[in-house]
Amino acid sequence: AGFANSGTKGYWAGGYGTAYGSPTNQGFMQEISSIWFSSDSIGTESATIPLYSSMGTYEAGGMANSGTAGYICGGYIGPDGVTGQTRVMKLTFSSGSLSTLSDSLSVGKRNAGTYADSGTAGYSTSGAVNSGTGLTTDKVTFSTDATSVLSAQILIAQERGVGFANTAGL
Repeated sequence: AGFANSGTKGYWAGGYGTAYGSPTNQGFMQEISSIWFSSDSIGTESATIPLYSSMGTYEAGGMANSGTAGYICGGYIGPDGVTGQTRVMKLTFSSGSLSTLSDSLSVGKRNAGTYADSGTAGYSTSGAVNSGTGLTTDKVTFSTDATSVLSAQILIAQERGVGFANTAGL
């Protein structure tokens, strides 16, 4: 999952390591890494993605409410046979703390396209779901961290989507 605090830092969270980790995590990452745009220096955040079923997370989507928080949506905890996740996690930029929202995605999904209208809401569209490829678009309203499902949906199921942002002033 990737997202940015515009003008400050870029973040990437989770993923799949090139070598297997511990017997319980097996390369599915918990780390949240970042790059300072001003100096191109790279580091690892102190917050980490919690283990689920003894695994880290990969194939999650990321979006940001620039200046406030980044969101990590869904994902896959592997190995084969373990379902996509419904959880939405929030990294608060000012404190560096990570929390899991009480609201979640409508279906467990991974490889979804995620994008944001900074200051308003973020979206997670389609992706691989627990029983194939989904059509739903979930919305996270940034002011309340509440999730909902849009009534308008895409017509063709898509997986491994990309993300984008609408940030005022660009």
